[in-house]
Amino acid sequence: MAKNVKKEYCKCPSSNAVLLDKTWECTVCNLPKRKSKLVAMCGWKYEPEWMIEEMKENMSFVDEFVILDCRKRDELWIHEGHYRLILREMAREKKADWVLVCAPDERYEKNAGPRIRELIDYNNEDKMYTFQLRELFNPVWYRIDGIWGNKARRRLYPLKDNQRMSYTPIQCPPVPSSPLERYDIDINIYHLKMIEPENRTMRTKVFNALDPDSKYQHVGYDYLDDEKEAEMERIPEGREYYPKYRKYIFSVPEKYLKEEDGKEE
Repeated sequence: MAKNVKKEYCKCPSSNAVLLDKTWECTVCNLPKRKSKLVAMCGWKYEPEWMIEEMKENMSFVDEFVILDCRKRDELWIHEGHYRLILREMAREKKADWVLVCAPDERYEKNAGPRIRELIDYNNEDKMYTFQLRELFNPVWYRIDGIWGNKARRRLYPLKDNQRMSYTPIQCPPVPSSPLERYDIDINIYHLKMIEPENRTMRTKVFNALDPDSKYQHVGYDYLDDEKEAEMERIPEGREYYPKYRKYIFSVPEKYLKEEDGKEE
């Protein structure tokens, strides 16, 4: 009987790779590079369960998901810095090499998967990747005027020990603040929550309740519900998202908003 031979993989601390016969091979030691384990992570508070399932369908290119279910927490918002640290530990328990920050109400363009896999399997592990956030104002048109045309999100990074993370209650960066080389990648993330006008109004109310003095976002939040001089661009052919949009209403119990108002008095 033939003996099982343990396959050797590249262990170089820093190297690029070339694609040879469908395998990424290190340019330093010429050994194949092990496929990186990609774990997507997000929190879950107000979205319906079907939205989680459709997010998973949209992101079927990841290896696993870790989702922090906060639906039973009796408060308006979960401290972002705290729950992001919990998610990191959940991803670490899954033995993630890379993490992809996501949200139940976001969808990646349909060709994002192979490109993201190539980014993490090809490159060495000192990079962080930023994608474009497209705020949809109907299922196929997104806004591009002013601040709307310049939204980008840092979402993909290697999970390593001793990475420093921010710790703010809202608007908390979801990626390490420790040095990682940043690369902007032409991949679209589509934000579904802004499609329905009532959702824009509710988002404005929620963020103004959480941050009435705009401490965590200097431009404030009223712009979220302001459609004056809006310019739109249609999703380019070939860069659509899936599954198709299903109407979703962002609903927050009024008592939470009143409680936040009371804290400021």
